Amino acid sequence: LTVKGDMIIGGTTTSDGSSPFIFSASLSMKEVVKIFDLNEIIPGQVSIRSGFSNWKDNVLVAGTIPAKNNDGHLLTITIDAGQNIVCRDLGVPVKGEGIFSLTQKTNGNLVFGLTYPSGYLFSYDLNTGNTKVYKDVSPSEKDIAQIAHFGLKPENYLSRALVSDNKGRIYGSMPVNRIFMFNPSDGKFKIYENALPFVWGREVLGQADAWAVSDDGTIYGGNAGDGQLFELNPETGKIRNLGKPCMMPRIRGLAFGSDGKLYGLSGGAPG
Repeated sequence: LTVKGDMIIGGTTTSDGSSPFIFSASLSMKEVVKIFDLNEIIPGQVSIRSGFSNWKDNVLVAGTIPAKNNDGHLLTITIDAGQNIVCRDLGVPVKGEGIFSLTQKTNGNLVFGLTYPSGYLFSYDLNTGNTKVYKDVSPSEKDIAQIAHFGLKPENYLSRALVSDNKGRIYGSMPVNRIFMFNPSDGKFKIYENALPFVWGREVLGQADAWAVSDDGTIYGGNAGDGQLFELNPETGKIRNLGKPCMMPRIRGLAFGSDGKLYGLSGGAPG
């Protein structure tokens, strides 16, 4: 979900072959306002699971996961004066791949995302349509062998969210239990080994679930595998485990409130 003024905007996932929706709801009226069937402009999609990236002029960017033998698309979303949901198809950034996650805001006119199922990092220029693809953070053959032993699918080991710090550097997780940093200014990656806090023997489950950036630039993240909250200093690269909010895996969302406190949604199956 994201919020623009009075409007909540969200995307859905389908598992029965129907089309996903984009919907809006009013905070003041406490009710759904509009529902847009994505099949009207982009057929053959099953999910909008990327979250929303904030661009200029209240324009949101989202990505789709396709049905089998289709491609994931980028799209822009706006709410017009009549509270209608207006979507524009930007096309396919990476052939044969869906879009698993996006940064929460654009870097100028660039939006960064992670593809599904291969886990490629890509940048897309919203003005020109130019795409760059980086395969540095996709699982290696050694990673795949270790992952296969646990029977994990891409949705269980790809970074569920990406984040950019105050200098525009991009962060996400990658197997096995690592965090990557990508600097768009020089095109270089930095990899932090054994970065996510884990319970011994469960490091293969390490996966960034959610991110939030404080006013002072400190990055906070949640590890899906064991549900730990952690702190990342973008200048030193130091990572500090802040513990488990509850005795379950997953931290599905993080955000700072107007009171300066960090809020989150904690817990997952089987709890």
